Amino acid sequence: MQLRTTVSLAYLLGICFFSNILVANSFCFTANRRDPAEQDNKESHCRGPPRAPDDHQGEDKKSAEDNKNNKQEDDLFLVLEKTAGGVDGGKILPARVASKQRSLCADDEDYEIILIANGKEKKCDWIAKKQVRKNKYCSTVNNGHLVSDMCPVTCGVCGCVDDEDFEIILIANGKEKKCDWIAKKQVRKNKYCSTVNNGHLVSDMCPVTCDACGPTAPTPTTPSPPTSSCADDEDFEIITSLGKEKKCDWIAKKQVRKNKYCSTVNNGHLVSDMCPVTCDACGPTAPTPTTPSPPTSSCVDDEDYEIITSLGKEKKCDWIAKKQVRKNKYCSTVNNGHLVSDMCPVTCDVCGPTAPSPTTPSPPTSSCADDPEYDLLVGGEDFSCSWIAEVASRKEEYCSTVNNGHLVSDKCPVTCDACGPTAPTPTVPSPTTPSPPTSSCADDPEYDLLVGGEDFSCSWIAEVASRKEEYCSTVNNGHLVSDKCPVTCDACGPTAPTPTVPSPTTPSPPTSSCADDPEYDLLVGGEDFSCSWIAEVASRKEEYCSTVNNGHLVSDKCPVTCDACGPTAPTPTVPSPTTPSPPTSSCADDPEYDLLVGGEDFSCSWIAEVASRKEEYCSTVNNGHLVSDKCPVTCNSC
Repeated sequence: MQLRTTVSLAYLLGICFFSNILVANSFCFTANRRDPAEQDNKESHCRGPPRAPDDHQGEDKKSAEDNKNNKQEDDLFLVLEKTAGGVDGGKILPARVASKQRSLCADDEDYEIILIANGKEKKCDWIAKKQVRKNKYCSTVNNGHLVSDMCPVTCGVCGCVDDEDFEIILIANGKEKKCDWIAKKQVRKNKYCSTVNNGHLVSDMCPVTCDACGPTAPTPTTPSPPTSSCADDEDFEIITSLGKEKKCDWIAKKQVRKNKYCSTVNNGHLVSDMCPVTCDACGPTAPTPTTPSPPTSSCVDDEDYEIITSLGKEKKCDWIAKKQVRKNKYCSTVNNGHLVSDMCPVTCDVCGPTAPSPTTPSPPTSSCADDPEYDLLVGGEDFSCSWIAEVASRKEEYCSTVNNGHLVSDKCPVTCDACGPTAPTPTVPSPTTPSPPTSSCADDPEYDLLVGGEDFSCSWIAEVASRKEEYCSTVNNGHLVSDKCPVTCDACGPTAPTPTVPSPTTPSPPTSSCADDPEYDLLVGGEDFSCSWIAEVASRKEEYCSTVNNGHLVSDKCPVTCDACGPTAPTPTVPSPTTPSPPTSSCADDPEYDLLVGGEDFSCSWIAEVASRKEEYCSTVNNGHLVSDKCPVTCNSC
């Protein structure tokens, strides 16, 4: 007992002795390091009285002591930094990190995350290369730190503004475009935000445009379960196996998701705690029949509410109300965080028993005409009466049937020859009624097809003959393609299709001299290419020269490339070995190119592993490029 007391007393005396030294050195260190002007005033306290200048031996000894003191000060600086400045959320950071966080917002070059799958170490710049990695790692704790604290630039927590000076460079023509140009179209966001351009990840330089600002990272304390009432936490997000963030309402849409996630811990919380309504964890008293009731005071659609369609577009209640098929599709679903019928009660006929009166849908009273508001439901899509008139066999198939609650011949009497005994035959076959659009038969320049996440005009279909068969009879972006591209799809009728485009007057050579137009661009796979691109591969002449692209007959804009300068010049110009030579070095798959499939990236060799993948992907646009252009060997397009 006496020995233990003696040891404890000696231990306490040692601590006091060391504390005095630490305080003294801290005093000297701060004086020397932070205010050099006070060094002379503090010298007597830190180093004793000054020595004689002519004492060389003392001077050498003094230098040795100074070096020793400086080393002690540097070591002490690390201690002080750890105890004073480098504490973050209860964790002691290295001194270099603490000082860096105080001075400027920058990623820590020395910090590394550790991958769970293989134990590899990766730096912040590796996370920055792909948005899916940011989604997966920035809000997690890895290697002892919150990743967004160590990689604030990568994770977008430094302050979210688009860089006004940053410009992307378009591959096709070298033009420079700013963030606001990308922001004008959703298809541009999809195309560029996840790519590296002009030395930067575009979403890092245009975070507002690319919706990459995200919620501030350090918010793990907010999503506590509701205290007063049982409700899903609107801010809580699970992280799926693909690294995507999904809210409670996404889980609620399918029972299989409830089974999969509700009993698991995800993003630091038990999912049923954060999504109690979705996971049926409120108890027996809290089923939610009260919420979906129509508005208390008056039954009106919410003017500010918007659903998000499968194409990513935002639509209001009145858009749903225009077609019954849309009501059937959306009213009973949860969209943009709300049950659609709650936000659009008038549109969805949930205001009470008086609204859906059966008196309205009577056939037209004044004259015999097809009902422009009526839609047939065929294969889950909606079609107008004119769609029946396009093919004779459709009359026999549909006119005598009940579709969408009505006898089709009642809603489409002109199309179905049901206007009465006097007018059936002369009305329908007359050239006036089924004629093409009022002024002339022309492709709609405002219409875009959506293929592989990109938008294409009617002229894109015309570039390859097989595309007519593939797309013209399908519904794309809310319209039957042949209705919006009648010229391309040969749907103008027997009189109009051929004489307009192949007229002999248009393809005349340029007036002054025969030369390719340097300002003209072809639109292929969502990219624009010059005439010289056609000349690089011989087969492209046959494929493109006789087609209409970007509003012009290609041979008119590229007469030299397409041998359209006249009878005297064709052979010496084109077959020269310089212009139509194959690609400069060799035909090879691009090793840097990645396809994005299901949130993962795959190389060209992945396509080659299964034969069916060539048919599925080679002719599509993926990650901003036509796949066959980036994988020519795999896609047999050399």
